[in-house]
Amino acid sequence: MMKRFWRAVQDERGQSLAELAVVLPLILIMVSGIMFFGRVLYTALAVDAASFDAARASVETLTRERGPEQGVQAATFTLDGYYLDPSAAQISVIPLSTWDRGSAVLAHICYMVRVDDIPLVRLFFAGSGVQVNATTTMAVDYYKSRWTAR
Repeated sequence: MMKRFWRAVQDERGQSLAELAVVLPLILIMVSGIMFFGRVLYTALAVDAASFDAARASVETLTRERGPEQGVQAATFTLDGYYLDPSAAQISVIPLSTWDRGSAVLAHICYMVRVDDIPLVRLFFAGSGVQVNATTTMAVDYYKSRWTAR
């Protein structure tokens, strides 16, 4: 009788199931967090690159009139190159003063990152997602040889 009791006490068949029940929620939380931060970081890097490209393309334009349009187009191509939907972004290229040599140009991009498809994250970010912004300011080159003087 005593031998059978000790065998039952030392039986470890349910131990792995108990360990799994304790560890599995922690692993799921960690994987969801890694997916969330990875997606937001990737989008932040892409939006920052698109903001820089928009500012750079707008200050390097050969005509005054095409500056903002050229910047928006460069940002759209950059976002598309990062496999992000350019239509989901708000892109603005604004001269901070008159559009002339040496004046500053501001490129601002706002992008909403969708995170509601990541497990456990939708509990915290239900609906809209996470907003990522990037702003770049550059000066129009002083040596625009093809620009006509006004």
